Amino acid sequence: MHASWLWLPIAVVVLALVIVLAVRARRRQGPRARVGASVRYTNHARERMAQRGVTAVQLESVLAKPARVDRDVEENSVRLEGDFDDRVLKVWVAEPWPSAGEIVVKSTAWNHVARFMIPAGAVGRVKGRGGATIRSICLDTGAQISIEKNGAVRIHADDKAAVDAARRKVMSLARR
Repeated sequence: MHASWLWLPIAVVVLALVIVLAVRARRRQGPRARVGASVRYTNHARERMAQRGVTAVQLESVLAKPARVDRDVEENSVRLEGDFDDRVLKVWVAEPWPSAGEIVVKSTAWNHVARFMIPAGAVGRVKGRGGATIRSICLDTGAQISIEKNGAVRIHADDKAAVDAARRKVMSLARR
């Protein structure tokens, strides 16, 4: 009889833990748009979507569930980001966020991303003395590069060609 009573407190503790973890995960995602909120695109946003090949479906998926949210108080806007394979879609919306009514999309942009590994022994060679080599690659290509001690490399830029060029240079140095 005593053993059956032990399951009840254990079950309560496990349930509480699951609820706490679910709440934390929801907070990490940031606020979401209200379901059914109308979306209005500024002329600038429509132009940028056409130039950059952003579809309304992609944009609205970021509005529904942004991976990251960053407020810009000076511009009275919020940048929402959504991950799409090797790209990040950035969407700027007017405050307030999340909107109680209409969501005003101000602009959009793609940020191209490459993630790959190099041998951990090659990290120092790729970074160079005091980071000089990696800074030179960033200046030459226009890409931003971060390299972890374990060899994990992340390259990102607004232009896919910049990411590809930086990747080639990093890989070339890592192979030497």
